[in-house]
Amino acid sequence: MHSLCCRVTRRVAGLLQCALLLLCCRTVSPSSLTVTGIVGESALLPCLDTNVGKQANNDIRVYWQVATQLIHSFHKGREDNTLGLGTRARLFTAEFKHGNFSLLLTDLRVSDAATYTCLIQLKLPTEGNSVVLRVTVTLQIAAHFAKPTLSTHLSEEQQGAGGVLRLTCSSWGGYPAPAVGWTCGSLNLDPNSTATTHTDCSPQRLCNVTSFLWVSAGVHCITCSIHNTRLKEKQTETFTAMSPSSLTVTGIVGESALLPCLDTNVGKQANNDIRVYWQVATRLIHSFHKGREDNTLGLGTRARLFTAEFKHGNFSLLLTDFRVSDAATYTCLIQLKLPTEGNSVVLRVTVTLQIAENTKGMVVSKRAKRFWWVELIAIAAMIVLLLLCLSLRNVLLNGECFKLYNLAKLDIRAG
Repeated sequence: MHSLCCRVTRRVAGLLQCALLLLCCRTVSPSSLTVTGIVGESALLPCLDTNVGKQANNDIRVYWQVATQLIHSFHKGREDNTLGLGTRARLFTAEFKHGNFSLLLTDLRVSDAATYTCLIQLKLPTEGNSVVLRVTVTLQIAAHFAKPTLSTHLSEEQQGAGGVLRLTCSSWGGYPAPAVGWTCGSLNLDPNSTATTHTDCSPQRLCNVTSFLWVSAGVHCITCSIHNTRLKEKQTETFTAMSPSSLTVTGIVGESALLPCLDTNVGKQANNDIRVYWQVATRLIHSFHKGREDNTLGLGTRARLFTAEFKHGNFSLLLTDFRVSDAATYTCLIQLKLPTEGNSVVLRVTVTLQIAENTKGMVVSKRAKRFWWVELIAIAAMIVLLLLCLSLRNVLLNGECFKLYNLAKLDIRAG
């Protein structure tokens, strides 16, 4: 190129014209690039030089390699797809004349992450076979994490120690290892002091991540975030308030009442393996297991669950036709099969049921029995008074009052 420029300089006046001519003669792609590919999708590793494309001939050789290992090539007019990447890699041979020697890699895997080198070799008249283009492409592999799931666990020991609730945030199928964060409203929680995170991944497979956070059972609106920094993606899930761990309900004899057991977050995780148990002490009185509600236990048909509401986190028990003997402390236990822990109790709510008689109704009834004769006499007196008024009215209208008065006066005189 130096000799070419000198010849042009001698023929064309001016140094500036020589520089412009040199710039137009050759355009080379960047020698170092970084590409991010998604697992299961495709990525293009660029290798471009329009000037080399103009010189492409039957002796062109295209080599793609990782370090010193040849993984794909074009030589003697044929593309060789029996090397490291097999049929997942291909060149655009019809594009060589335009200077496009890029490699398309399909069905990306975590193990494809590497630094690739594109070498283009041409047979030049004066130099023989010579490397005319070298481009290095760093392929980063990434994968989208699944939307995280949040589960809760409140053991008897934790409950007795002051209502400590363990939140478990899980996500999977992503790459590389994510940054896990916990927030309470707008407040970021320090993961080093309040949470424990375990990430299981390697260069050969995708990542599973599980983070545990311990909070007071009264805290609500806790958000877990899974941040894939390579893809600049953040997946979040929020734990909303559940039923207080201890409730008191008052029921009236003969009527119905709802024993609450609510947790919208558990409802989001409800699946075919969900188990709902209502018990008094250690005695099971109502349950839902293997997709069926069992109403043959202690409360019989007087108790029922709202199975269609499980997905909304409503595991409350409706108890009808209350009896005095129903007064007790009831415990609602929700059990789920979790990916990392197997069957686990994710919700425990205690409901104390108090039974009251309808005392107001009883007072009214006794009062009615005690004073019915008083009311009857009052009604009779009103009827007599009404009749008397009607009689007096008729007498006055017919003048009988005056006749009676005169007769009475004559009798008095005669006497």
